[in-house]
Amino acid sequence: MPADPAGDVMAPGDSADVEERQRAEDRAARLRRARVWRRRRSKFWTYTGLILGSVIVLFPVYVLVVDSLLTTPQYLSTPPTLIPTHPQFHNFPISGSVRDALFNSVVQSGIIVGAQLVTSVLAAYAFVFLRFPLRRTLFLVVLGTIMIPFEITATVNATTVVDLNWEGSFLGLTVPFLATGFGIFLIRQAFLQIPKELREAAVIDGYGPLRFLWRI
Repeated sequence: MPADPAGDVMAPGDSADVEERQRAEDRAARLRRARVWRRRRSKFWTYTGLILGSVIVLFPVYVLVVDSLLTTPQYLSTPPTLIPTHPQFHNFPISGSVRDALFNSVVQSGIIVGAQLVTSVLAAYAFVFLRFPLRRTLFLVVLGTIMIPFEITATVNATTVVDLNWEGSFLGLTVPFLATGFGIFLIRQAFLQIPKELREAAVIDGYGPLRFLWRI
């Protein structure tokens, strides 16, 4: 009879059980290795497809940038030049007016994005976690603003900007777009996924609305 590591004699039935457990462990190990291999193979083909798709999508953009940096003979040469040996950066002259326009666009976009983020987060938080009269009615009004055609709001905004003498200023370019009903709706839907019990626990711990919004 075989003996166990402690030196005791093992019965035939015990030996069979040990061998069966060993075979089961071997099968489980093989299955784990097979799953790991399948997972790695799936990731490999997934990333390979993504890389190939990215190359196909970005190659025309690369060719466009390269062509803009070529000299006229290089641009007309056959086969086409894919690597500019002498980039012609002077093909992109930036005058003062263009530079000012780009700067103004960056500033305007930054103000609008920051303001919409703040207003959307605060309004969505109020609609989800706070209790106040006409909450549902006000949210329906916010949703209604999404359904208004842009042409109507653009006309009204333009008239308002002219009446306030904000033409040609950052106020006229940013104030009409500081809040968005679509952003409020999206963030509200995200806040609805937060358990109400978490908010109640934060209130018990002494968290105010802004602290809960910032920390949680």
